[in-house]
Amino acid sequence: MNKHQVNGSTTELSGSDGRERVLREARALFIQRGFAEVSMQQIANSAGMTKAALYYHFRNKEDLFANVVRHEVERFISGVAVELDGIELFQEQLKRFAVFVFGKIRSDFSRLMSDFHRHVSDECQRQIRIQEGDFDPFQIVRPYFDRAKAAGDLREIDTDVAIVLFFAMIGGLFKISEEKTDFLLTDELAETLVDVYLHGVGAKSRDQTLSA
Repeated sequence: MNKHQVNGSTTELSGSDGRERVLREARALFIQRGFAEVSMQQIANSAGMTKAALYYHFRNKEDLFANVVRHEVERFISGVAVELDGIELFQEQLKRFAVFVFGKIRSDFSRLMSDFHRHVSDECQRQIRIQEGDFDPFQIVRPYFDRAKAAGDLREIDTDVAIVLFFAMIGGLFKISEEKTDFLLTDELAETLVDVYLHGVGAKSRDQTLSA
């Protein structure tokens, strides 16, 4: 059990309860102010703990922030699974995924991930990836691409290339939305993205073009 100071009195929380409390309060502060503007003392105050108790759970601010991000990644992975559960059509799977990612881009997840890559050391980032089973967003969608290829819904091209192209389209639209405030990442845009990804932008279909 760990002792914590709350409103001048000492309370005790189990190790897991205390850790979760710190993560919850730290997440709120990191989202509100950004990594650089939040101190360990501020987090301790918000969690109703002494600063020393905070360091019982986490080595430093970087370690704490990395664990906040790790929890966000876990939620992202489980969120994708929920969105695609029971969806059979490959085109609909891609659309659901794009809509989900657009929503995350518009949410607090984007700021946390941006600060993570900007402020957390490469070594700490590697440790988080190891803890997450070498988290790779490509691996989240790979089973759907593999099944689509086996079913004949995807051309016989390298699966990694197909996934990279899909993610590049999503990332490109995100960059445009950052530069143009009137460029909105809507569900309709996600549907258009997937349609263009699967069928191209030409007026003729690929088969018509080859037979012309």
